[in-house]
Amino acid sequence: MNIVKEKKLWLSSLSAMNDTAEIKFFLNKVIQFIDDEFQRLKIPLKTIEAFHREIENYNFYAVCFSSKGDDLYQWQSYGDRGQGFALGFDSTLLCRKPTYSVKLLDWEEFGGAVPSRQKGGLCLTNVFYASDSEVEKLARSMVTFVETEAQRSSSELWRDYAKLVHILAQVTKSSYFEAEKEYRLIYAPFTSNEVDGGTNFEPLRERKWRNGRFGITPYFEYSSVQEPVYPFEYGVMKSLKKITVGPCSKEKELDNLREFLRCNGFGDVEIEKSKVTFR
Repeated sequence: MNIVKEKKLWLSSLSAMNDTAEIKFFLNKVIQFIDDEFQRLKIPLKTIEAFHREIENYNFYAVCFSSKGDDLYQWQSYGDRGQGFALGFDSTLLCRKPTYSVKLLDWEEFGGAVPSRQKGGLCLTNVFYASDSEVEKLARSMVTFVETEAQRSSSELWRDYAKLVHILAQVTKSSYFEAEKEYRLIYAPFTSNEVDGGTNFEPLRERKWRNGRFGITPYFEYSSVQEPVYPFEYGVMKSLKKITVGPCSKEKELDNLREFLRCNGFGDVEIEKSKVTFR
C-alpha cells in the first residue's frame, strides 16, 4: 500500500520487467521484414546501420494496469493469491491520453509515449494484443514506408520511423496475454548529449534505482503532472477512486483499510470486497 502512503506510482524500465519479451516480440519481427526490404532495395550499409542504432536505442518506463478490476486471473497472477488489494483509478484524471498516435491497416489507432525536442513523453494508453500472423501483417504494412521513403537520406526521417516502431513496441503484446486487458502509463525520456550525461528527465525529474526481480532496475516516481496547455493537473491523489479487497482477505481488513485511507488523505475512496470465488 505504499502507493497510497507515498501518493506515487513507480514507472520501471521495461527492459527489466516481465514485458521485456513483449517489446522484442514486435521489434524482432518488424526488423526482420525491414532488413529483407533493405536488401531488396539495395539500401547502403551506412543507412541500415543508422536505422538499427535508432531502433535499438529504446528507453521506456511503465506501470501497468488492467481494465478488469476484480478478476480471478488478476488475483492469481498479481494479487498476492487473493490476499492483496486492487487499486482503481479514474483514467481521465490519472494522465493524459497519447498525443502521438498512428493507424495502420484497418486496425485501431496505436498511441504511445514519444519524447519531444524539449522533454520526455508521458501518456496512458491501452495495450494491443496480436497473434504472430497479425504482427507479421503489421510489420509488412510498415515495410511499404521503407519502399517509398528509403531513398531519402535524411537522418531525421529514420529517427521519425524509429519512433513509429517504438510506439508499436510499447503497446503490442502476444494475444496469449489478452485476458489481462492491460493499460500502461508509459514514459519515454527526452535524450540530449548536452544534458545530464545524455538524458534530460523532464517532466519526471529524477531517475531512481531499486533492486528488483531482474537485478538493479531504474525507475521514475509519478505523483502528478501539470497539463501545459489547459489549467489542469493529472495525478495519483485525485484519480484513485476505489480499492477492492482481495477475495481471501479477512473482513477485518476492510475496517483497517478504511482507517488507513482516512489517515492518508483518501477518506473518500470507495472500498469493496472482491466478488470473485477464489480457492
